[in-house]
Amino acid sequence: MGLLLLGTVVLAAACGTAPSAPPTSSAHLTTTTPKPHPVARSGWSTPVDISGGTALTAISCPTASFCLAGSLAGRTYRFDGAHWSGPLPGGIAGPSAGRTALACVSAAFCVALGVGDDRVAIWAGASWSAPATIAGAHGLQAVACASDRFCVAIDAVGDAFYYRGASWSPGSNDWGSVTGIACASPTFCVSVSGGISTWNGASWTEPAVFGATSALSAVSCPSASSCAADDAAGQVLDFDGSRWHVEATLDSSVASAFGATADLTGISCPAPSRCTAVDGEGDVFRLDGRTWSRAVAIDKGHALAGVSCAAPRFCAAVDDRGDVTTAG
Repeated sequence: MGLLLLGTVVLAAACGTAPSAPPTSSAHLTTTTPKPHPVARSGWSTPVDISGGTALTAISCPTASFCLAGSLAGRTYRFDGAHWSGPLPGGIAGPSAGRTALACVSAAFCVALGVGDDRVAIWAGASWSAPATIAGAHGLQAVACASDRFCVAIDAVGDAFYYRGASWSPGSNDWGSVTGIACASPTFCVSVSGGISTWNGASWTEPAVFGATSALSAVSCPSASSCAADDAAGQVLDFDGSRWHVEATLDSSVASAFGATADLTGISCPAPSRCTAVDGEGDVFRLDGRTWSRAVAIDKGHALAGVSCAAPRFCAAVDDRGDVTTAG
């Protein structure tokens, strides 16, 4: 599963004070064990601070026993199915890294980049590689991987760079900056921003809106015949293998006389018609078949920046104060 930002890996702007430099060896890692770690009636755990209050900007969970979360300034944190540890040494940590974007396909292969930076690092199962600068990049924005032999990263002007198992190289370009990418295979990827573009293994289609009323924030594709994308106006768009259409407009739990539209910030679909979306009010929405649930507040008053689901009943979400909450 390629994650956007997303496959699920998801990106959202966040502000915070950069913490001190990360430790230089794994012997200094901090392990966070929630005590207590109750599960609310919603099925989501109580939020747990894993980064000392620094905003988390990305989460990628290829399995229920392995996740990586990324923060401002490129720091990363690891989940082993029970505990969080970090910040992990190395990777892209540093003042120029900005927000972290992540894409993991297994516990043995992940890619991290700093949004607006031109460096990438690869997780090989035990540690991060030394960061590599992609020549010709102009501020990388998002990354997705279909496997450990195919990833794509796109920069602020739409230049695309491809990883095919050894190094990054330029190739067919997209049409501009993107907020998220998802890849179901090396011949099927989707990027989102002001519109939706599709990669067919050779080129990207020109972005199209397909009924979106606001900038698209994230996309997830469990297969080449099933994708979902969301926008800042609370809309969820669905791809059925042949066309995109607006599937639902989700309402936030913030009440008003006219209802309140959710400002969706992330989406993750581990299987067709099984999706979880989060918003900037700390709400979560779930699609379990054909109907989206009403908003459930799992992190009230804090902006959720992204969500990643390894299975329909296992998800992790991160917020703007350094907290992680899980379900499953």
